[in-house]
Amino acid sequence: MEVVAVLFFIGIAVTAIWWSYHAKKKRRELMARIAEQRGARYLAKDPWGLSSVHERRFSTLRTGSRRYAYNVVHGDWETKPFWLFDHHYETYSHDKNGRKTHHHYRTFLLLETNLDLGGLEVRPEGFFDKVKSAFGFDDIDFESAEFSRKWFVSAEDREFAFQVFHARMIEHFLTLGDLRMATAGPYVLLRVGRNLMNEEEMNRTFVHARDFLERLPRFVRKDRALGGER
Repeated sequence: MEVVAVLFFIGIAVTAIWWSYHAKKKRRELMARIAEQRGARYLAKDPWGLSSVHERRFSTLRTGSRRYAYNVVHGDWETKPFWLFDHHYETYSHDKNGRKTHHHYRTFLLLETNLDLGGLEVRPEGFFDKVKSAFGFDDIDFESAEFSRKWFVSAEDREFAFQVFHARMIEHFLTLGDLRMATAGPYVLLRVGRNLMNEEEMNRTFVHARDFLERLPRFVRKDRALGGER
């Protein structure tokens, strides 16, 4: 019986390893296919150190420990350089058996623009955001009560946030679902969902980025321009 039990657990371990290898292989193939579709390069490892370079700009990249980017797709999109990448971080918990490591995986689209977009964060308003607002830790409220209920918006410059989220931009965001977006100087970081994005979600982030940039007011583009069009 002991031999049977050992063989059983060995079989489970081998199956788990095979499924993990298969899933990673399929993911690499997907990212490589997206790179080919967009005339971009695919790199299984990150030669830019995207996580460490940009975590000082974006708080979401500072979550957890052992943070790194991988499965990177890099190219130019509508004259703007982009990096589409998977991102890993770890968190830990403890129980009677000791410390447990939890691995978390997400996908991001990072765009570099020719505009200084300051520091904005836009994400769906959550339960804890509403709790914090009750204690005075509120986000920016706009004339549209529906928009303010649906979206959490914070900014280094509140006046700039009101310039960006004009009536047409607000109307557009009211049609959107689970989008998380942040800006830091010339960079825009977007993701849809909470885990690794599938192909449809990744394609949708490009659409979201285009829609956001196209709806920026002309005077913002002029005042915030860092140079000529790329």
